Amino acid sequence: MYGMQMAVIEWARNVLGWADAHSVEMDEHTTHPVIDMMAEQKKITAKGGTMRLGAYRCAIEKGTLAEKIYGKAEVSERHRHRYEFNNAYFNDFENSGLKASGKNPE
Repeated sequence: MYGMQMAVIEWARNVLGWADAHSVEMDEHTTHPVIDMMAEQKKITAKGGTMRLGAYRCAIEKGTLAEKIYGKAEVSERHRHRYEFNNAYFNDFENSGLKASGKNPE
């Protein structure tokens, strides 16, 4: 469940050098919130039963392992969560060598 999130935190800490990088789910006071609560979830005060549920589009980058595994350029994956990669850090991650092989087009 936390695989991608932990990989992002590990990369931020050990490649980018941000020792306190974390998910706001576990440390809401981190100065590098590489995993953040989804914008629409921040508006909800009573969290019970309000997670993002269902299948969402994911565009697969050409030439990646994900494309090889899926064998197509777009998939629909089921999600159940409130937290996601913080796109404010996208360029830092890509510039340091971490490739985001699948992205929600929105």
